[in-house]
Amino acid sequence: MLMEALRELAEGAPQECIVALNCLGCCYDMSSALRLLATALEPGGQLVATFPGTASALPRGQAVFRRLTRYAAEQYIDCIPGWRNAAVTCYGNVLTAIASVAGLPSRSFNKWELGKQDERYPVIVGLSSTWQGAAGSGAVAPPGAV
Repeated sequence: MLMEALRELAEGAPQECIVALNCLGCCYDMSSALRLLATALEPGGQLVATFPGTASALPRGQAVFRRLTRYAAEQYIDCIPGWRNAAVTCYGNVLTAIASVAGLPSRSFNKWELGKQDERYPVIVGLSSTWQGAAGSGAVAPPGAV
């Protein structure tokens, strides 16, 4: 369903900016999703996306989604020529990761505990990149190609 929405977006008028918050991790083929987003952006257009860095276990049979590390996010964006100025930032730490999975409220912690950043245990991985390819050229490679 998400890939269908991305295809519809790619078929429309080029966008200046696309914000994708915690949804791309649901795409089975992340590379194809990023190519479709590139197709939907005008040259110089900006992608801002977030991915879960941690997640609680899902009961058997429920939807599967992808959690990313900084390295994985960088690899996905780097495998498609045309993306430039990629910046990946990790938010959270081991305490906030455990709290997120356990469902503990933020008021249980002080500002220092919540504000400390640790790339090894991100709760959220943020990605920002600029599409420098030609308009509509993001999906040239066949799906799954790297």
